[in-house]
Amino acid sequence: ESGSLKLSPGASASRPLGSSSLTSATASTTFVAPARLPIFVGLQFRNEGASTGYRAKAVVSASGDLSVRIGRVAGGAETGLASGATGLKVVAGQEVHLEAATVGQNPVLVYVKAWTKGTAKSWQLAYKDYSASRYTGAGKPALWAYLGAGAAGSANLSYRSASVADVYAPIRVGTD
Repeated sequence: ESGSLKLSPGASASRPLGSSSLTSATASTTFVAPARLPIFVGLQFRNEGASTGYRAKAVVSASGDLSVRIGRVAGGAETGLASGATGLKVVAGQEVHLEAATVGQNPVLVYVKAWTKGTAKSWQLAYKDYSASRYTGAGKPALWAYLGAGAAGSANLSYRSASVADVYAPIRVGTD
């Protein structure tokens, strides 16, 4: 699936990926970094709309630094669970690849990786959620994006190759 999400500073938008409700899934997309930054682009799992579930995302800061984050969303509010730097810089117009997965129930495992052409593609961040607040049920995956409130105007986030699939085998961190 390809398309775009129109974003205003301080606002988010989302699109469902597929029509199936999944418990263990992997999703991926490629997006083009807009001129307006910072931008947060996520793959959301086990959600009902954009207000619940797990969000695994790539963040391009105002200075172009690319990082990855994992959060849990409840009632539209996100709680950060893990974050990490990729060591990569991104410029406007550059493609960023994002892949994430959610598997299991006790614990729930969430993985994310973000990369640019010619760079490593190993899983960069993983989180095990043992908390009583974890989401164990199925939900429809979605593509989600947020344009930072400090951005100098609206942005159109172009994406392509957005897809989702069931996960049947364990994922090993540190492997492709």
